Amino acid sequence: YKCRFGQLITNASYAAEDDTLSCLSMPQDVAGAYALELSLNAQQYTENAIELMYYELPIVSSISPKGGVIGGGTLVRVFGFNLGQGEVYTCKFGVEVVHASIDTMDDTVSCESPSASYDGVVTLEVAINSQDYTNNAVSFTYYTAPLVSLVSPSTGILYGGNVVTIDGSGFDGMHELHCMFGKSS
Repeated sequence: YKCRFGQLITNASYAAEDDTLSCLSMPQDVAGAYALELSLNAQQYTENAIELMYYELPIVSSISPKGGVIGGGTLVRVFGFNLGQGEVYTCKFGVEVVHASIDTMDDTVSCESPSASYDGVVTLEVAINSQDYTNNAVSFTYYTAPLVSLVSPSTGILYGGNVVTIDGSGFDGMHELHCMFGKSS
């Protein structure tokens, strides 16, 4: 059994239990579509080639925000290079895999953090084919949601500008603190 990727040939293996052939893709010099053809005797190859798309190695350079609550649900934007070449996007937070989407206007990937069982740091990686993940080890920090116990003063002028002090717990170690008043932050 053989597989041919463009002009490069490699061995294939047959799995009788599910009637499938498997082969490792051959490296190519340039990104793009390459014909994949199969042979059962290493001489005659299929004539109805299927295209296999080769892409540049995606790279994750940063994320925003850099953390979220352990309950999950934080929308994370992933920035990097060569992210817009894929078809089926996923993000991996540590070992947890979630669906992702691409914003074709700026080639950023968006995904929602899954829940975690404890505070801590995990790596966030992206796959643009839902299989081969980046290995850039960008950190995402899970934390317990902060608790607000007192807001002082509890009233303010309609047009804003008052300094408001917030007492509570779970604020330390957080890098991106924001206050939201009603529907405005």
